[in-house]
This record gives sequence, C-alpha cells and structure tokens, in this order.
Amino acid sequence: MSYNFHNFFLLLVGALAFSSLQVKSNPLEFNYEGKSQDFPSSYLNINKIESDYQKTYKKLFQSLSVPELDHCKIEVQFKILNGYWGSVETEKSIQSKTINDCSYEIKIDEQLIDKMEGQLVLIHELVHIIRHHFNPLEERWLDEGLAQLIETEYIALWPYDKQTQLFSQEKLFLSSHDEDYSPKGRGYSSSYFFLKYMYNHFGGLHLVKKLLTSQKTGWSNIQESLKQLSEQGKLQIPKIFFSKEMIWTHFSFAIFFNDSAKADYGLFLLDYKFKNDTEKKSPLINGEKRITSNTEMETFYLPLNKVNKQMLAEIDFNKFSVYLLNSSSSFNIVKADSSMKLIRALNQFEYAVLVKKL
Repeated sequence: MSYNFHNFFLLLVGALAFSSLQVKSNPLEFNYEGKSQDFPSSYLNINKIESDYQKTYKKLFQSLSVPELDHCKIEVQFKILNGYWGSVETEKSIQSKTINDCSYEIKIDEQLIDKMEGQLVLIHELVHIIRHHFNPLEERWLDEGLAQLIETEYIALWPYDKQTQLFSQEKLFLSSHDEDYSPKGRGYSSSYFFLKYMYNHFGGLHLVKKLLTSQKTGWSNIQESLKQLSEQGKLQIPKIFFSKEMIWTHFSFAIFFNDSAKADYGLFLLDYKFKNDTEKKSPLINGEKRITSNTEMETFYLPLNKVNKQMLAEIDFNKFSVYLLNSSSSFNIVKADSSMKLIRALNQFEYAVLVKKL
C-alpha cells in the first residue's frame, strides 16, 4: 500500500487533538478460514499485507481519537463475497457491548486483499464499527454517508463514480431503507454528497468526530453536533442555518448551482470539484417521470420546458416547498405557493425545485 495515502491522511486529520492513549500493537485479527480454493497463492508476503492493514487501522483510530475500540476484538475475514466488496457484523456487539467486551467481524472480498480497494473497505467498515459502538441504531443514510466520506478523504481522489450515480437517479434523497444500500442501491450517492456538503461548510473533521461519537441519531445527531460546535467557537455560521429544512434546502440548491457567490456563507456551493450535470439533462433533472414520494428527505428538479401543465397541477403544495429559478448568471429564486403561480412562470423561469417539507 502506498505510504503517500497514509501521509496525506495524517496531514488531513492533523487539526484534531490526538489522544495520548497508545493503541495496542496488533489490534486486528485475521481469519482465512472462509477463503475459496482460488485464493491467490501468490501472496507470499502475507505478513507485509497484514502489517499494512494494521497501520491503516492505527492511523484511522488515532486521528479520530476513539480509544475505546482498542479494547474490542476486531476480526478481518477474507472470502469471496459475490457482488459486494465488504461488510461488518455488529449483532454480537449490540447484544453484549461494553468498553472491555465487544467483538466485530469485518469481511473483505479476498480479491482485494493486496489492493488499495481492500484498504478502503477496511476504513469504510471501521467507520461503521466506530459509529455502532457509540450508537448501533444510527440512521442508515448518516451511517453510510460518514463511512463514504472518511474513506474518500483518505484516498484524496474525487469520487466520480458517486457523481455518476447521483445523476443517474430521478431525485435527490436520503433513505434508511436497506434496499437503497444493496450493491446496486441508489442511496449511497446522495448520502455521500450530503455528508461532503456538511463537512465542507459545518466544521470539517470537528463535525465528523461529533457525529461519530454522539449518542443521538439522524438529524438529532446533526443538530446537536452543530449546536456543540457553535458553542465551542468552532463554527461561525449563525444558528438560523442549523434547522433541518434550512440545511436540506441549501444542499438541494448547492447540487443545482454549485456556486459560492449565490448565497450567504457560500452555502450554495457543494464542492469546487463537483461537476453540475444539468446541461446534460440527466435523469436528476427530469420532467418526464412522475413525482413519487417515498422517503423523508427528497428534492426533485423539474425543467419547466419539459413538463406539461397537468404534471405541474398535480404537485402537492402541502408536501413540497416549490422554488422557481434560472441556471443563468441572472440569479433569482422565487417561491411558488400555488399551481397557478407555477404555471404562469413557465416563460419566466427555467426550473422548478421541489423540496419536501419536513
């Protein structure tokens, strides 16, 4: 494994106050009992491979200051996983979890054992373990968002695969449904970009540490973490921007505009590396599909030149806040409160953004 990635990650998390507690020399245990008959025999230096995994573990845990997990048994199993790269077993720890009595099983596809992807799977699953250790009932969208965020910051490469997935779906949404996080699930991209947005604007690694170690879950976790960071002087954005509706609405506009100059505190910027695909008329910006609402957090982007009046008349204004806007430099956002006002705006605005009311 490249030490450049290790060094970058240490620099990335250097702003945090590290715990002085020493991590035990070999925190991970490795299990090859489930390996297939095709398990590569070319891994002659298995000790070097295991050593790299141990180093990744130590640097991650030291940087996030979570010393309690040093007392847990964490077993890494390599086997064929058929369709996904990794998983973590936490039921044992939920049933009998104390600081000194907890065990976790991480499974990594054996084909990744000596690849960077194997290290990223380890990081991803370790983040789940950290979060589940402090609260095993975390909302799935926040749990997955944190794991993806930390693994992506580790490798320091922009996740174009997640960006492509985001623009292949018909809406922006946060979900805790298991089917949205299957190997082909569509919940990952929205969860990642939402946490990336929060990371960029609301405290960076300070926020990540709060979210990982909180006893609260979901939006309660986010809002309590923001409150604490504000009180500690680590967050300068006014508290008026901390509400669930305000955060989700600003994030929805950041996906569309990705422009730091179009809102206070740059809150309409997602990330300078993010590429807005609205010009490609991707499914995310789609006026041909019917609006079906089935998750708590949802945003639809409708190009007004592609939707018919009947579709606009069917919008439920009790369920959605509707905003009219243009993607051009002439920045203007108008809130529509009726179907009539929306229909009259067809020739004045390019898009309608439907943000589910919370």
